[in-house]
Amino acid sequence: MPSTFSTFHIGWRGLFASRMGMDVTAHNVANAHTEGYSRQSVKIVASRPYAVPGLNRPTTPGQIGTGVDVASINRTKDQFVRNLLQREQSIMGYWETKARTYEQIELIFAEPSDTGIAFVLDDFFGSLHDLSRDPQDTAVREVVLQKASVLADTISHVYTQLKQLYESTTHLVDVKITELNSIAVEVAELNKQIAAVVRLGDNPNDLLDKRDMLIERMSMIADVQVVPLEDELVNISIDGVNLVQRYESRRIAADIDAETGKVKGLKWEGFGSDIAVKSGELYALLETNNVIVPKYLSGLNELARSLAQSMNDLHSAGYDLDGNPGGMLFVDSRTPSAGPVIALDLVDPDFEVARYIKLNPLLDARQVAASSQAPDADGPKMGDGSNALAMAKLADATIMLSGKATLSTFYNGMISELGVESGQALFMTETEGAVLDNLRDWDSSISGVSIDEEVTNLVRYQHSYAAAARVITVIDEILELITNRMGLAGR
Repeated sequence: MPSTFSTFHIGWRGLFASRMGMDVTAHNVANAHTEGYSRQSVKIVASRPYAVPGLNRPTTPGQIGTGVDVASINRTKDQFVRNLLQREQSIMGYWETKARTYEQIELIFAEPSDTGIAFVLDDFFGSLHDLSRDPQDTAVREVVLQKASVLADTISHVYTQLKQLYESTTHLVDVKITELNSIAVEVAELNKQIAAVVRLGDNPNDLLDKRDMLIERMSMIADVQVVPLEDELVNISIDGVNLVQRYESRRIAADIDAETGKVKGLKWEGFGSDIAVKSGELYALLETNNVIVPKYLSGLNELARSLAQSMNDLHSAGYDLDGNPGGMLFVDSRTPSAGPVIALDLVDPDFEVARYIKLNPLLDARQVAASSQAPDADGPKMGDGSNALAMAKLADATIMLSGKATLSTFYNGMISELGVESGQALFMTETEGAVLDNLRDWDSSISGVSIDEEVTNLVRYQHSYAAAARVITVIDEILELITNRMGLAGR
């Protein structure tokens, strides 16, 4: 049969439950702006009533309630939304990284501008037209050399910057892999901590939030797959192989060609099998390193090779002011200022013409081969500008793409393609950004902390606490009455 102390215990249970509710509410309020935090709530249930069915149960009316229990402290989370967020994060990481790459390439080419290759190329051919009209003017000849020097230096500068971007992607792949490996170690350690808490019968809410944030970051880097296990554990795999398996993690390494800096692929440390990533920042960096930047390096090389080959052939076939045969206009930049001339290797397809192209430092204004006529008994043909005109007409000659494009149309086509690809990457980044914003809003509506709601809960728990305290006060008065005043009649 329940006693007076049973009611006291019910009041104590009410105090405990209300205080737990206030503690959890205070925790929510304190973390209202904490990134990745999920709102927590107290699950309160009625405690086991008295008495349980049985042959020896008392005959008093029942069952009688025994108060309240705190069954658990849960976090509010929709796993379906979390899975969508992880998938979209990977797609966003891919397009955002590509958009950054194209933005850097556009900044390097700086088109259209008066410092870009298109402008200085037109400027160079314009100076040759001027020379063809006035081949004896030394000042005009100086301008041709200046414009040729600027053109060669601009091509070389753009190529060098693209090469640096290429090398930086190699470094970035290493950085992302190091980060991914580090996160995998953290997730494996969190798995261990989470399992220990779950096996004690508690909910590791804050640890689960921390792990979710790490998995979200992993999804940005690569297309990881998350497989839930017992005791709130997860396995995380890439390309079908576990990166995190319960309490252990594997390591990924980049297969890099030490000579060229090309990232040939990703491998698992220890057993060396290849990893095929299909999305995320790593996939975009691999594409940048293997496809995007090499394409523009190759295009610039072809432009420089055709320019140097054509100009050198024509210039060498002409004659300068003194009637001497013209030499090479563009040479290897490693040519000493005092000679001898080092010719550009225009035969080897792997030779970086765009990197080493430079105006011949041994040429002066008089040595510009503007004439196509050899000197005769009357001396040099100083007034002949036909060779300069022939060189100027190279601007309209279809010497690129097997006779299908001029130097300008080839280069402009390359820049147009860059613009289209950059625009697509930017559009996809903005689209994915909008999708992610909607998913985050959805997730926040489920898991986020509402200060107004928490204040309401706090007042509710405060009133419950005060009521439970009043129950205990009443029972205390009853117990005092029983202890100090019962049995005093007639004294």
